[in-house]
Amino acid sequence: MKQNQIWGSGLSPFFQPEDFLPSHPSVKEDLETEILVIGAGLSGLLCAYELLKEGRSVTVVTANTVGDGACRFSSGIISADGGPDLLRLKELIGQENAVGWYRFALAAVEQMEKIVADTGSKCDFKRRDQFYYTASRREGEILREEYYARHHLGLDCRWMSEEECREEFSFPCVGGMMMKDGGGEFNPVKFCRDLADWITLHGGEIYEGSRVDTIEACADGFVCRLSTKKITAKKVIDARGGEVLQKRPQLGQRVTVFSVVTEPISVFRGWKDCCLIKNHDELSYLRTTPDGRILYSGQVTSALTPEGRFGRWDANAVCRVKYKNLTAELEEMFFGIPRIKQEYGFTQGLVLPKKGLPYVGQDLQWQGLYYLYAFGESGMAGALLGSSWIRRMICDGRGNAPKYLSL
Repeated sequence: MKQNQIWGSGLSPFFQPEDFLPSHPSVKEDLETEILVIGAGLSGLLCAYELLKEGRSVTVVTANTVGDGACRFSSGIISADGGPDLLRLKELIGQENAVGWYRFALAAVEQMEKIVADTGSKCDFKRRDQFYYTASRREGEILREEYYARHHLGLDCRWMSEEECREEFSFPCVGGMMMKDGGGEFNPVKFCRDLADWITLHGGEIYEGSRVDTIEACADGFVCRLSTKKITAKKVIDARGGEVLQKRPQLGQRVTVFSVVTEPISVFRGWKDCCLIKNHDELSYLRTTPDGRILYSGQVTSALTPEGRFGRWDANAVCRVKYKNLTAELEEMFFGIPRIKQEYGFTQGLVLPKKGLPYVGQDLQWQGLYYLYAFGESGMAGALLGSSWIRRMICDGRGNAPKYLSL
């Protein structure tokens, strides 16, 4: 049994203490490679996977260990519904682009399923329906309009009235959308580890504990400098995710999401088919785990300061209150489930991108330098889609990512 985790440890059900240990060497001498990928999270590893499938020579470097970034705090949900709603996105980037992104995001879930099968990953991936609901009558009208927009685009979703919701779920719902196979759940750390194994098995190289400090253009491509060594590459992909905010704070906002994990549950009354659940009224998600627990993420607040505080409040005290609130919400939502008890909680430092979408493309100044920054609700889908776009840009010289995803 895990001990209750306060802000400093941040262990999800998918990340174990042994995952901190390196499983790949660090850079001990100067290297040369065709393509260098900086970052060994989901985005970087997927880029390496896509390029190795095309027969390219790829080296991956990371400052820490494989998957020891956003993945170790993740709830392990990939959703076609991640990010801003279709109607809001229409206002931000136009109707054609908004529709295009939603179709891309739906394809990302299928793409994930294929990669899991291709690599033989034992990450417990499972397709799930997703229920997107509201308990507010005012928000109910907005969500209903969102449903009509998706329905008329031919997306596979159905509206559930208040009475229909009451038949399937034990918590109050004014209305909601059920997205057929609209998402998937998996163990993100195990997926990254399995992906890394596939990469090394197919000729790629991975170096852990090797932080890239600077990227400099040179005659033959780029020189990436570490503390005492350098890596020369013809092309570079920067896939460091949330770390980029240190240099580009305008790209997004840091927040903290709190999560609780329950003790194993024998029966899930009031929760249809253990589908993924998203609350329209706030940034919160629910899923179950393969060993029969509930993972509930929500209670968003400001980002944790370097001193370990939320504003003027001590982090440990805030975490205890948030975990208690989340557990109480679960007990109220699923009163038909006997004995819901929190086993532990953890926090996730989440980056909310400015438009709610990933950033994918080629650097405007240096040809051959690409970036993939996928974080926030759309992070999983963004990593899958972005890696495919970058592979086409490098290998085919075409297939540029949509302009609305550029920096």
